[in-house]
Amino acid sequence: MTAGAVPRTARRGPAPGGGPRPAPDGRPCVRDRLAALIGAFALDAQRAQILGCYGAIFGGALDPGSGVPPPRRSRLSEDGTPIQFATAVGPATPSLRFVGDPVLPGDGGAQGLRRACAAMDRVAAVLGLGAELDALRPLLAVLAPEDSRALRDDPAGALWIGVGFAPGIPGRMRLYLNGGWGSAAQRPDRTRAFAAHFGQAHAWRAAEARLPAALSPLGMALTLAPGRPACGALYLRAFGLGLDAYAALARQVAGPASADAIGAFGAALLGDDAARPTPSAVLSFGCGGGPGLTVDLEFCAHCLFRDDAQARQRLLGLFSTLGLDATPYLTLARHLDDGAQDAGPPRVHAFVGVDAKAAAPTCTLYMKPDLAPCPPPRS
Repeated sequence: MTAGAVPRTARRGPAPGGGPRPAPDGRPCVRDRLAALIGAFALDAQRAQILGCYGAIFGGALDPGSGVPPPRRSRLSEDGTPIQFATAVGPATPSLRFVGDPVLPGDGGAQGLRRACAAMDRVAAVLGLGAELDALRPLLAVLAPEDSRALRDDPAGALWIGVGFAPGIPGRMRLYLNGGWGSAAQRPDRTRAFAAHFGQAHAWRAAEARLPAALSPLGMALTLAPGRPACGALYLRAFGLGLDAYAALARQVAGPASADAIGAFGAALLGDDAARPTPSAVLSFGCGGGPGLTVDLEFCAHCLFRDDAQARQRLLGLFSTLGLDATPYLTLARHLDDGAQDAGPPRVHAFVGVDAKAAAPTCTLYMKPDLAPCPPPRS
């Protein structure tokens, strides 16, 4: 069992008359894991909104007994899991986030796009973000046009939907848009249109000229918060670049503080491997939150760690080296990791990254739940 994980026996069975309804094998289902996380992150005042967003994205697809078939294998995760939970370890108030792929098995490309767009609208309604979403519809028509056969046929789908909550702060929605569909010649036009929307056309063209050939377009994200202008991020995938290449690019694009944050994060996480080419990574360029571009870096945990036990050990070492309180990570892990020590790559850990635009060291963690089936609700 992973050190500190809650034993399976501690999670079996609800209290009489209420409590989580475990799956037949004793594991909580995704909906009940989320319900427990709401309390663990002190978000009870926003419980209805959070569960409303979960229902708006998945519509019961993760909860057998609802009559909805289980979700298809999603490109969101390397093993097909269509939901990830996330938090940040740093000086800010701990937040709880999750991102999901709403597309169902049997959906054709056009139906999948319609379903994703409908889920997006439902989440916006739950969070009171209708006006903020409407302001972005012209940009969405460029990035995810409903009449594009190339987008409809892309197996990664058109978009995923994320939400984030922290105590006392209105909930946010983040749309993750597929940036890899269509021809290689078309993709730069979309990234430039995205940057131009945020007034960063010149900065992005300057950054493009410095990009190593190993980086390729992956996607874009749009973050919506009530009464505030949207923020965006451009995501590029990479494999085999050295940590020094990421830090150098961050220095050129965003300045020395960003480069130093990426360098410190990478050195603490990678250890002796920091001097070698890195495994699969995602480099993101943020825009809309201030002047110029920001740079963040994330690594795929599936590629970086041998198993979940090693991931936990390395992450706790990372937080200790950077002087960070690991509590948000340990809280998330306690509710998602059942402690099984299966051989092979990480089963729970998905991504680990650094928020290089933060004023103080901040790490981001994405983790996957087991898709244990929920029994039908009690009558």
